[in-house]
Amino acid sequence: MAVRTHWTVEHACSHSVDHDLSNRPADKRASFARWLASKDCTDCWKAARDADSESKEEWLATKRAEEQEAAVAWAKQFDMPELQGPEKALDWGERSRHQLMTAAHTALVIEGTWDEADWAELEEKARSVSGVGRGRGTGVSTSPFPPAARPNRTCESPRIRLSTSPASADAGLRS
Repeated sequence: MAVRTHWTVEHACSHSVDHDLSNRPADKRASFARWLASKDCTDCWKAARDADSESKEEWLATKRAEEQEAAVAWAKQFDMPELQGPEKALDWGERSRHQLMTAAHTALVIEGTWDEADWAELEEKARSVSGVGRGRGTGVSTSPFPPAARPNRTCESPRIRLSTSPASADAGLRS
């Protein structure tokens, strides 16, 4: 008796496709063919996925535009300085500043124990941050948000260079 390894499957999209199931165990081929029949063929699946990713990209672009508009309006309302830095990072910096500050206000003032005077002090420190990108701006606060400690990373392999200082990290990337 010959072992059947090629199956013609009529998919849910109504396309018939010949599938080589020789890489499946013999006792699993029939059930796998039934499973394939319940799915769209590869071409229809890819077309649906691509159309879905286009709609996701449109949705994301719309969402980013709305977030950007809200961030610009917020910055203007609260007299935040215009950010300086690489063009690619400016929109991201404005959205991030807006999201961080509104989340901090909610956590510290609305849901937390801070009063408006505490918040005004933090807001003034936030106004001193005017740059985005590597090494721009100043620290937002020393308290209640202490800066995170840099990890102490070492490696014995001479081919892998890990360092805690930005200068030596950049040098390691260039070599």
